[in-house]
Amino acid sequence: MVPRGGLSFRADSGCYSGMTRATARPKQQAEKRFSHKVDVPVPPGGLGKRLNAMLAWCGEHAARGFWDCHGHRVRAADDSLQRFARFYFADAPIAQAFKREWLG
Repeated sequence: MVPRGGLSFRADSGCYSGMTRATARPKQQAEKRFSHKVDVPVPPGGLGKRLNAMLAWCGEHAARGFWDCHGHRVRAADDSLQRFARFYFADAPIAQAFKREWLG
């Protein structure tokens, strides 16, 4: 499923940014609950299979309930909209390992 905005997050992936106001609460809860965040830039064509691999990595390396993922957008200085897949982690070592694996 490709939601508005061109992000290729499946609705059931746990990392879907095409949220309505009623479904934005899980993202707000993740923002409060997890202190370690990693933003992965989303290219114009989306993350595609790379997102699936990132979600699988999280499932293998972080305990259930100790990570989450949501779409995130930031307005840049030039007024363009930058899109990210924001991964949330409860543990700093897992967040650091994720960052090394996927962002170099």
